[in-house]
Order: sequence, then structure tokens, then C-alpha cells
Amino acid sequence: MTVAIAYARWIEERDWRTMGVLADSRLTLRDNSHLQDEPNVFIDTFLKTYELDRFCVMAMAGHNIAPPAAAEFIRPIVRLTSEVNVSRGDKPLSLWDISRFFVHYLRMIFDNLAALPERRDITNQVLLSGYYEDGVPGIVKIGFGRQVRNVAFFRCDPGQSAVVAIGDSVYTGIVTECARRIFATKGNIGALFSVMWDLSKHEGKPAQTIGGGVSFGFCQNDSATYYWPIIEFEGGLYHRGLLIGRSGDKDQPSAKMIYEHDATLLAELERAHEEQKFQSEDTPAFTCTADELLEGGYQWLRPPPAALTRRK
Repeated sequence: MTVAIAYARWIEERDWRTMGVLADSRLTLRDNSHLQDEPNVFIDTFLKTYELDRFCVMAMAGHNIAPPAAAEFIRPIVRLTSEVNVSRGDKPLSLWDISRFFVHYLRMIFDNLAALPERRDITNQVLLSGYYEDGVPGIVKIGFGRQVRNVAFFRCDPGQSAVVAIGDSVYTGIVTECARRIFATKGNIGALFSVMWDLSKHEGKPAQTIGGGVSFGFCQNDSATYYWPIIEFEGGLYHRGLLIGRSGDKDQPSAKMIYEHDATLLAELERAHEEQKFQSEDTPAFTCTADELLEGGYQWLRPPPAALTRRK
């Protein structure tokens, strides 16, 4: 399992609507946690964040086949449709539209995998980050298993924020609380990157399936696209979780972000979490099952529910 988080924030006085996703890069190839003195087998260079459109991205946890495959299937169609819409003076596809398209493909691929005897216990958690039709930034959380398939839609109206995490339940509450504190104090998102980094280096047993680097992407309403920055951190240069160079290297990229490591943050959050468990997500604006989302067959232009269109 991984830890991934999506956040959305709307600073009303500046009309600054920003979103971001973070995820670790460890892929567990064989989980030996049930065996004594037998280490897990994993790689630390797996990508868990994917673009679906210029302003819509995905982060995943759980089984590693269905979500990336669904993302790859829909990306060309989503981008072409958005470009055609804009050329005609219409809006690009919204987070609602893309979510329905994504769940449609995810269901097909997941059902095919789940029919295999050795894959009967697979599960997936997915976060989508993007803008609704009215320009409100939002997050969609998708939980997929053989029996339960739920979809929750979160909105970030003016002056508000939304934070949702997926993955290892031991740590999802900790990373969401970190983001909430940053927004409450108008702090730097680098603090969240630092906590995610320390989780990926954590040697405790619950965190054995979390590791590698930290993939980080963000955008705001005046951006041209989602941006995946090169980050200078702890003497290294990282891009989407991969170490691509060192801080002192010659000819290093000038377009980079520099974050400072604060090793006290995670320990402080863990202590506070022991005293009072943090919630791993805010209250959704709308929830449904995957079947309800696609009720009546897949309809490309099905309008969103009122809860996702009205402004407060």
C-alpha cells in the first residue's frame, strides 16, 4: 500500500484556486509481512501519479494494473475532446465528466482482473484532482473492490480547502492533518513534502510498503497545465519521486523548487495522532456507488448533480 494525498484550496481575496497531489514511489512486488524474517520485495521507482488532462491528474494506491491502464486509455480521448470543446468556444471536460469516463474504464479492467483466481482479493483506491464545470477545484476519491465500489466528490468553494488521502490507514490521517495545519497557518506546502519524505524513509513495520521518493504535482487557475516541478531536497534533485541529480551538479536545471527538511514534523504529528486520531478526508459534497455513477450505461454528456454545480 502507498500513501497519496490530494488537496484543493481557494484563496478568495486573490481568486487563487490551487490543487496538488503527492504520492510515494514504492511498488511492493511481493508482500512477505506474514512470514517471519522474510523481507518484502519491492522497487522504489514506480510512478503513482498520472495526467488525465491539462488540469486533471490521478494518484493511486493498491493494485498497480487497473488505474494506470484506465488512465492511459482515456487520456488521448479526454485531451482531444477538451481541445475540440475549447476551439468551439465551450469549456474543457470537467472533473465530473472525466471521473465518469475514468470509472467506466476502471470497472472494465478491474472486473477482468478480478475474475482471475489469483487476483480475487485485489483492491484499488484512486484520487482524481481537477476543476468542476463552474471552475471550483475539487477531488474525487474512488474505492474499488470486488464487493464495494464507492465514489466521493469533494468541492473547495471560496475561502475553503479540501484534503483527501488514500493508502495505509496508519498514515492517511497524519498527512491530511499536516495539510490542514499548513492551510490554517498559510504555511508552505514544502512541510507536507517533508512529512511525505519522512514517511517514505520510515523504518517502522506499518510503513514498509511506503518508500522511494515523493512525486509532487500542482496547478492553479492561471496555470497553463499541471506542473511537475524538479525539487531540490536533502542534497538531491528529484522529479516525480526519482533522483535525477545532486544539488552540486553542473548544468542543473534552473527551474526548480527548493524545500527544507524538517525532521520534527512527522514525529510531532505521530504524537498528536496517538492522542486524537485525525480524519483522512473532509466531508464530501456528493457520494454514490460506481454503478450509480454510470447508471443507464455510459453517457458522455450526463449532467452532474446539483450538489456539484451550485456555489455556496
